[in-house]
Amino acid sequence: MRGAQDADIVIIGAGPAGTLAAALLEQRGYQVAIVERGTFPRFQIGESLLPRCMDHLEAAGLLERVEARGYQRKYGAWFFRDNERSGFDFGEQFSGGFDYTWQVPRDDFDNLLAQEVIDRGVTIAWNTEVVDFQPASSGERPQLTVRHHNELTQLKPKWVLDASGYGRVLARQLNLSEAGTEAPRQALFTHVTGDIRETGRDAGRIWACIHPDKAWIWVIPFSDGQTSVGIVSFPDFFTKYDENPEIAWR
Repeated sequence: MRGAQDADIVIIGAGPAGTLAAALLEQRGYQVAIVERGTFPRFQIGESLLPRCMDHLEAAGLLERVEARGYQRKYGAWFFRDNERSGFDFGEQFSGGFDYTWQVPRDDFDNLLAQEVIDRGVTIAWNTEVVDFQPASSGERPQLTVRHHNELTQLKPKWVLDASGYGRVLARQLNLSEAGTEAPRQALFTHVTGDIRETGRDAGRIWACIHPDKAWIWVIPFSDGQTSVGIVSFPDFFTKYDENPEIAWR
């Protein structure tokens, strides 16, 4: 925890947002620490990137490391509805930029980024949860209270950056969270092998398929032969199926 106590900036969350921010700040000479309530590698959805991500990886000096990992290149997407198919190719653009991105197993991708920033000197405190936050006031620095194996530690960095995603750590601590106005969604997903894929430039496209019963299905191919398949819909869609996810999937 010493690295976190001495940091100029403490980032909450070691996902891609947190590690990219850490890499960019470290480049600028700041001493950075990340507090992460879990450990890596860990499973996460959100496996299909967009070309804009490439610009951020390049700016953070992480692009070469990710490229060397050999993830499935993604040059576009297919959208299916009934017997219709619509395709988008990232190379068909009006301005310059990357014409590809990747399909990434998030356990491997997130861990790769985390290990890279650790190699650069960023401290990551695993299994460390934020339990209290006090904003800066009257010339005092902000204060984070974190818990690691039931031991509480206070951190007083110059700045705190919340990269906890849907965890919304600081928003919850400051009572800023508001209920969403959209109806909730659920997802059922798995990884499969042995599917038949297209070849060439289209091999890595994500498939987004519209289900007639207010749902949609994703199909995301990985370079290791696995494919991520999931279905997203309103909760009542899934009540028609068994509560056991494996049985419902069949």
